[in-house]
Amino acid sequence: MVKILRECRPTLILAPYWDDRHPDHINTSRLVQESHFSAGLRKLLPDMEPYRPPQVWYYFLSKAAEPKFIVDISDVYNNKRSAVLAHETQFGNKAGRVETFLNYGPGSLLDLMESRDRYFGSLIGVLHGEGFTTKGPLALRNPLNLLEVFG
Repeated sequence: MVKILRECRPTLILAPYWDDRHPDHINTSRLVQESHFSAGLRKLLPDMEPYRPPQVWYYFLSKAAEPKFIVDISDVYNNKRSAVLAHETQFGNKAGRVETFLNYGPGSLLDLMESRDRYFGSLIGVLHGEGFTTKGPLALRNPLNLLEVFG
């Protein structure tokens, strides 16, 4: 991941929130955090120029906390839902499917996501919102860019 970060030089990394019910999501979050830090170390892979992306934003999966900011996703909410449902092994409706927390009944992950996205949306006066958090404060070069923020 360090090599990829140095080659691609992204300005933003999106990662799963560090507190989740699934160990893979927790470990992915940890891996992103460690790679983000390590990519800026000169002694690691010294043949490559160090680079540490300026921002890491964490999105929520099965658990959530108070978001530091919320993005209006009302216009693309159906795209998000379709992308989630594309994980056929977890959400598919094929014969022999086992009903789990992910795919069945009230309180399923799908219900949880929909409720949370509608709740986050209600906090900013829209239909659906995607909440994000960060481990530290957001750094702004130009506070006038916040004029795009609505309220």
